[in-house]
Amino acid sequence: MQVGIKTTHKYRHQRMIPQRELWADGCLWFSDEEKEDVIFATDNDTYSSNAEKGLFILKYFADKDFDWLVIACDDTYLNIPNIEKKLKEFDINELQLIGNKVNYWAVDPGLDYVSGMCIIMNKKTLTKLVKYLGDPISIWDDVDIGILARKAKIKVTHINGIYPFKWAESEVKEALAIHKYYVK
Repeated sequence: MQVGIKTTHKYRHQRMIPQRELWADGCLWFSDEEKEDVIFATDNDTYSSNAEKGLFILKYFADKDFDWLVIACDDTYLNIPNIEKKLKEFDINELQLIGNKVNYWAVDPGLDYVSGMCIIMNKKTLTKLVKYLGDPISIWDDVDIGILARKAKIKVTHINGIYPFKWAESEVKEALAIHKYYVK
């Protein structure tokens, strides 16, 4: 499994370094800067660069060897062992985006996508998605990846355990991903 995390130089010390020490060792970071441990994705250091970074991550991993890819935000806690365990329930050859399925983009209320704090796909899905890549349509990578999935006729699958907004402290141990949660 590969993990690509969208970040900015502004949060290097606040998020990236502590996360790497606690749970994100081995993850790849995509940012507006290039350092020995960070891959340059865009020179835009604002929130509006999420789509650029997310689509760059798709391109970056397109020719890499992996079974599963997780794209996450730098303010998301990923429980890697729980994600790996959960993915054993899925067919590695089925075309699908996996995550917290939503469909509330105001421009296209019927668009199914998974929230950008944790987007999961297998290699086969990524290979098909990149055939439809173009310039970002929105500022949100989850929406853009959802649009690509619709064009490519890729199923969007909801899984429990990904908490984009609210969670109980008792859910942390069993969670797959929690947005705006910082492990202490």
